[in-house]
Amino acid sequence: AQALYDSLRGLDRMRCQRILIERVPDTEAWHAVADRLRRAAAGSGIEAQQDGGA
Repeated sequence: AQALYDSLRGLDRMRCQRILIERVPDTEAWHAVADRLRRAAAGSGIEAQQDGGA
């Protein structure tokens, strides 16, 4: 999770218009990360896509 957050901060500093993230594992250890990613995307105009998108 720490490496993911570090990468996201770097992309944010580069002012990327869109960041695509592969779904994190569906385990208890990753639930907080998935929640944080969903909240970060809220209001961005981009919906989280589940089960491969579309």
